[in-house]
Amino acid sequence: MTPTPSPAPFLVAGLSRFRGPVSGNAAGEICRTDRLVRGALRPHYVMLEPRSCPPRPLRAGSEPLASRGVLCATAVDAASCKAHASSVMAQDMWATGPDGGAPAPRVFFVFTRGDEVGAIGVKELPGFLAPVENPSDAVYLAEVATLGTIDCAKPSVRAVTGGFEVITTTTYPCGGEVTESRTFVAADGTATIRQEVQTHAASGGECP
Repeated sequence: MTPTPSPAPFLVAGLSRFRGPVSGNAAGEICRTDRLVRGALRPHYVMLEPRSCPPRPLRAGSEPLASRGVLCATAVDAASCKAHASSVMAQDMWATGPDGGAPAPRVFFVFTRGDEVGAIGVKELPGFLAPVENPSDAVYLAEVATLGTIDCAKPSVRAVTGGFEVITTTTYPCGGEVTESRTFVAADGTATIRQEVQTHAASGGECP
């Protein structure tokens, strides 16, 4: 008897892309690694910090993923400020993608304002970026909410009443499932997934 071949993973059409030019897309601004820290943030210094999982303090000499401003430039006790900034960690970091055979990297914000040093985790992130008035911040909040990324070559973000809509793509490392999500990001930073479509089914593979 001839064996029946296993069905190939199905592919379906993804979400309809937005029409027309989207602010920031052409210049690539919404896809810059440092797009968040270059914005009009209130702290005097802010950096996006990577951490391992399980998290441990940043090694001496390690560089942040992105930064803006001068670390502890307005602090009265700059040495103490820098020491605190190198060791502070958020308890609820956000993942840069879905977990696979190993946990995905976690990141968070560190900021300084005078002698004040703080860490921003996922719960504080919406308020930290609010009011969300530009596509860059909206895209980042949508990516955090969906563990996905946007396609910078396509119109993936648009302004709508009350905020922005963003289309992201999430690829799961175990099995290869791919989904597209349409997320509404409100002015207060709240991200709500409004639609989700599976564009590639999992192959059945499992993570080690």
